[in-house]
Formats: sequence, structure tokens, C-alpha cells
Amino acid sequence: MIGSTADWLLHSSPVPVAVSPRGYGADARRLTRLTCAYCANPESFDVVTRCLEHAKRFGIPVRVITFAVRGRTMYPPEVGLHAEDSILDAWTAQARENLEKLKTDGVIGEDVALQVVTGNDWGEALESVDWGDGEILALGTSPRGDIARVFLGSRATKIVRHSPVPVLVLPG
Repeated sequence: MIGSTADWLLHSSPVPVAVSPRGYGADARRLTRLTCAYCANPESFDVVTRCLEHAKRFGIPVRVITFAVRGRTMYPPEVGLHAEDSILDAWTAQARENLEKLKTDGVIGEDVALQVVTGNDWGEALESVDWGDGEILALGTSPRGDIARVFLGSRATKIVRHSPVPVLVLPG
């Protein structure tokens, strides 16, 4: 749950802000891996390159992950869930192609792990990821003028809300 103070920080900070889930207590004494949320838009591309720089500075591996979440039922029951499954399968395939393109374009090296995670909702998707002790999830924001410097979109807000590991929010 992001309270008013954290919300203000996330929307006004010119530097990255880390938000930890309530009750989080890692046994690791240092960062062990940086997982970068990627959704194949220009802001997300910048987040990947920034994550690579941070990981290099800290000497930790990077994983780039895309979430494909079904969300609320999109079609009436008479159409059937197979239609939603087909859409989710197509979205997942496209997400894998987008991730692989990061490697073929030379944005990331062959040593960077790629993963597409699916789920019926955000909580299920984030809980199904194999998180390591000392791992942090990074995501980016969109720039929004001088009054509110960054904007957490609906997907980013849900990721922050449901993440079982600390989230590093990188201002756009």
C-alpha cells in the first residue's frame, strides 16, 4: 500500500526511489540481482539501459521481465475462456519476441536472463516469479511536467502494490 508520503515521493523525486513491501526482510546483506520490468515502449527501453548501468556498478546480474496479466474477464461467458487464452498466448509470444529483440539489437548481452510471466491477476503473476533473496525489481515512470515529475501508470502501480520484493522506481 502506497501512502500519501510515498506517493508524493514517487511523483516528485528527481532520483530513484525504492519502496519495500510491508514486512519484507531479506537475509541477504547486499543486492544479488536486479530485475527490470520491460513493456516494450520508449520509456521502458531507457529503463533497461539504466538497469544495466546500475547492475554493472554493483556487480550483479540482470534479468529483464515482462508481465502478461489476464486481468478481468474480457468477454461474456458464452464466448468462453478459450478466447481469452488465445489472446494471452498471442500477447505472451509477442512479449518473448520483444525481449529477444533486446538481445538481437545488442541492447543487452547474451548473459542477461529474459522472462515472460503470466497470471490471472497481478498478485498471481508477481508471486509466480522466482525471486532471489536480495533481489530488487526496477521499473520506470513517464515524465509529466514540472508539477508532477513522474507518473506511475496503472500497470506500474499494480506492480508496486503486489511485488513481494523491493521496487526501485526510476523517474522518467
